[in-house]
Amino acid sequence: MVFLLYIAFHLNWYLILLIIEMPVKGNILYCSACDHAQSQINLLNCELCGNDLGAPNVNVVSTEDELKALQKRYDDAKDYLTIHGLNNILNSFESFFNNNAKAILHISLSVLNSWVTKTGVYASYHRALEQGWRSIAENIFDRKRTAVDSFLYGTHGRDMIFAAITLTEEGLSSYEDCGIILNEASIKARATTLEENSFKFVETHKVNFVNVDIPLGYRSRWDNKLQLAVAKVHKNFTAASTESDFSSFILKNSGDRDLDDFIEVFIFNELTFLAINKVFIPTPKNRKDKESVEEIEERIPGKVILV
Repeated sequence: MVFLLYIAFHLNWYLILLIIEMPVKGNILYCSACDHAQSQINLLNCELCGNDLGAPNVNVVSTEDELKALQKRYDDAKDYLTIHGLNNILNSFESFFNNNAKAILHISLSVLNSWVTKTGVYASYHRALEQGWRSIAENIFDRKRTAVDSFLYGTHGRDMIFAAITLTEEGLSSYEDCGIILNEASIKARATTLEENSFKFVETHKVNFVNVDIPLGYRSRWDNKLQLAVAKVHKNFTAASTESDFSSFILKNSGDRDLDDFIEVFIFNELTFLAINKVFIPTPKNRKDKESVEEIEERIPGKVILV
């Protein structure tokens, strides 16, 4: 009897944790505080009690329709690898991916210095514009960024920070100079992934911005990013594939944005400097940059690596 009570107690807590961590049931968003069913999947606060409903990007990709579509793509990928006798390679890839996958973002030294020593936070492109922390991008890129962000996440697209998955510590040199590896704890509850760069995604899938239909199964929560990775890269595997190959399958750093290939990470809301696990900064070539790096090192000691 005592054993049964023990099991029941822990099962109840397990179910409670599931409810807290998984507020979407089927295709409906529920409040973890009052269990009220929300009228929309993209709400930030419960319509009944006002409780925080979690990151909207995570909720949107946690619907039954999205999860089933992703699971099917993952299962199809495994079937393909079984047929081609590559199960051992799949096992090696999955183990390597789970042990090494991390998010990396790139920003300029000036933005990094402002984040770490002045504002204390790093915000999305749109919010940084509003705060006067950065200048508006070139017209074509500004319009594309605004359109694609809104297409994928509606109003909440304005609050998305972008990163990429890396299995090493290499990032995308075609973007800004400073590469930042993010602490997983700071993003895992509010990060989602997309199979490729969002600009390319709308082109690859010939997205219709009038119907705003997003193909299912090409996005994931942070905790099931492995499924998305396997679905994307499995046809690259051969019997000779190595860990180095796995890394290049997940992130191709060509030095040219048009040729880069990676799994994009969307992080809801701003990041404090505590989100920085380590940062790679080019060795300063002038006094101004040297002083800027020194200020950063003083604020986050032991996390700066000059390259």
